[in-house]
Amino acid sequence: PLDPIHHRHSATAGTPQIAAAGPPPPPPRLLTAWAVSLPKLLWQLHDTAPPLSGAMIDALRRLGSGGGGGGELLQSLQPALEPFFCARGRHGGAPIFGPFLALPRAQRQAALHLVLGLRPISRGLLCALARCALADARPPRSGDVAVELVRAVEAGGWSGAVDAQAQASFYATLLAEAGGAGAQPPGAEAVRNAALGALRRAEVDQGAAFVLPAAR
Repeated sequence: PLDPIHHRHSATAGTPQIAAAGPPPPPPRLLTAWAVSLPKLLWQLHDTAPPLSGAMIDALRRLGSGGGGGGELLQSLQPALEPFFCARGRHGGAPIFGPFLALPRAQRQAALHLVLGLRPISRGLLCALARCALADARPPRSGDVAVELVRAVEAGGWSGAVDAQAQASFYATLLAEAGGAGAQPPGAEAVRNAALGALRRAEVDQGAAFVLPAAR
């Protein structure tokens, strides 16, 4: 005889199963307008609401990793993200620092994770990171954030977000401008040591030596 278990009929047998549908994705134009607004909002918030800044940074990061054109959209926002770190002064004037240096470490790390998701990181954005590092090397700051930036650029070299030439240029800028000969502030010394170590590791990785500029 047949196994009676195989002849049992469920109350739902033969009933078509309808999958729960999630919310429809936003129209591309609306998504673009929303994403474009976030760098400006980050600038305007500065360091007044770190959790909200962190949420917006995370939203941008998820946009870039979510597919469906989000990565290309995030790439196009690199110029708009520069002022979050440091904007170029008009007509060669003093740089204008954004909220990055003033935010707590958790939000800074989130911002660096966002940047490392870019392929590649633009030269303009790397210059903004270098200006932040140089500012952090000067008293009364300790240079700790600058060391974080050196490590982030080095990680970008490993992941392919920063090419070898851009890496070397970043490190050379710090070595040339973060303090000069003689006694240096602790922050400047920490930055120069970090940049020199990263540069030497890049040389080993690339199998070539980079020419170091003279300290200013």
